[in-house]
Amino acid sequence: MNAVAIYRALLLVRGCWLLAEWIFGWGSFGHVNSLTVLHPFVSLVGDAVSVVALLIILAGLWFFRRWARLILFCLSQLLCL
Repeated sequence: MNAVAIYRALLLVRGCWLLAEWIFGWGSFGHVNSLTVLHPFVSLVGDAVSVVALLIILAGLWFFRRWARLILFCLSQLLCL
């Protein structure tokens, strides 16, 4: 297995885990906050928008993996300073 296949597999696992958290109400998506008291659909739409944004980021990392590697490399260099 090469590094690209491992990277893609990890992205797929993370995306599926985010989707499972959202569907089953695990993790940070399952708690009651002021938005759920205000209106239940507001909370649902907010959660859906945040999950879609995370999935778009994961898809962008998947399809533009050269840029993703460059960004990760730059971030790692900044953190090592």
